[in-house]
Amino acid sequence: MGAAQRNISAEKLAYLKRMKAFQRELEALQPLFEVETAIYAEQPCVTGPLPIAVDLYRPKTGRDWPVVIWLHAGGFIAGSREKKLHSVIAGHFVRHGYAVAVPDYRLHRQRPLLKKPMRRLMRDLVAEAAATEDPMQRIFQRDRALAVVEDCGALLRWLEKEGPSRGLGKEIIWAGSSAGAISALNALYLLPQLRIEPFTVRSAMISSGGFAYGRFAKPGTAPVLALHGPEDSRVPIGSIRALKARLGDEITLIESDTLLHGEIGFTPDEALGVAVDRLVTFDQAAAKQFSFTRVPEAGVTKNTRQD
Repeated sequence: MGAAQRNISAEKLAYLKRMKAFQRELEALQPLFEVETAIYAEQPCVTGPLPIAVDLYRPKTGRDWPVVIWLHAGGFIAGSREKKLHSVIAGHFVRHGYAVAVPDYRLHRQRPLLKKPMRRLMRDLVAEAAATEDPMQRIFQRDRALAVVEDCGALLRWLEKEGPSRGLGKEIIWAGSSAGAISALNALYLLPQLRIEPFTVRSAMISSGGFAYGRFAKPGTAPVLALHGPEDSRVPIGSIRALKARLGDEITLIESDTLLHGEIGFTPDEALGVAVDRLVTFDQAAAKQFSFTRVPEAGVTKNTRQD
């Protein structure tokens, strides 16, 4: 057996070991939650309207839970809400009293069509992205990424309508990894530009993400926890460092040499429950540190630091 075959075998064995661990975790967490799959929108694509689904995880007790919106990875060309990893992450958030929405969104191969408000906004966004000193890759800053923002807006409208009957509260947390992390920041900072903000955004928590449109990140939007490997080649760290420089203490940037791309654990062996505990600690601190006030005449939500 050659070295390449041995490496492939080792990677496959590690993957199978991880899947078994996820299954054990999921079996332990399943008694805590119920999960519902629903179509939250039909969004335009070249071939016609595309129904898009969301998995909604809810605790079996209580109500008015804050909602984590977890956006999956996949480079805007792959990925799905259906990965077992997402169920385990959701289960750990439920353990702390959160509901979790894990949506699908339009992928590049589905040839999404942007609506007129986003097409108008995209001209300014593309110009801003091109003017930055350390621009993100083109695939992360144009229509394939912005279609996800539209889908996130459609999800918020669905949650606004359907959430109360399902016990959901009025606070949301944007979260995700890799392309999902990029989308979480895009939703956080761009949906207010489209006047889509029916919920209070409590925080955003991302791994291996980025934001291409610097000046569209407005101060006072929400505290952000960003995890990133300094040598990440898939989504280079430059745009997150620039966001930190722009917004200061609103961005908590943790750089770790042991963080693999798209992971929320600082090491490959760190348990998902421990990694989610870290995210929850950040969000709960953010909820205490910031108060949220609506400015009616501007139609935007601003977060005010409580020192």
